[in-house]
Amino acid sequence: MTLSVRINRILLAEESPTLRARLRHTLAQMAPHADIHTSASVEQTRREILEWRPVLAVIDFVLEGGNIVPLLSEAELIPAAPFILGIAPDASRADTVQAMRCGFSYVIDKPFDPGTFEQAVLQTVTASTSLASSINRIVSPLLYSDYNELDLKKLTAEIEALIFRMATAVTGSKKGLGRVLGISRQLVQYHLKKLG
Repeated sequence: MTLSVRINRILLAEESPTLRARLRHTLAQMAPHADIHTSASVEQTRREILEWRPVLAVIDFVLEGGNIVPLLSEAELIPAAPFILGIAPDASRADTVQAMRCGFSYVIDKPFDPGTFEQAVLQTVTASTSLASSINRIVSPLLYSDYNELDLKKLTAEIEALIFRMATAVTGSKKGLGRVLGISRQLVQYHLKKLG
């Protein structure tokens, strides 16, 4: 199945040259119109996300230089790639939950073949366009928390910030953001300042 022409910049972060070549081939078939960059290290991946701003990032949890998940918790990285697919066949539940909280749209957490990978890519770029599924990614990890009570004020703030990040990533401007959300320019500016 061919991906939407909107998925026109893809980052593939994979340390293994063999697996990287296989996954790149699958992505090129799914998105022949897309420009595909590859990286093998944590630092190179960070640079690509910040400077090139891929629409879809396919990232192995473990790269040259360490684990990628803590890196993606940096605030400025979360809105930079609207769709993030994680590859972690040996990941623990804690790693998967942490990845969800850091903004991953979907995680392959078991051994996979090309067909499974293709389905995961499709799941990533379709499910995460839904605001409900994105909010679910914030709420779901709380189910694994050791706390008995939810901090509803903090949760509301996180969901509000998510809405503004998604809208900003799509529109790229204050004017466009206001149109999407149907709210005042002053409120848009307030939240953009809050997001840094």
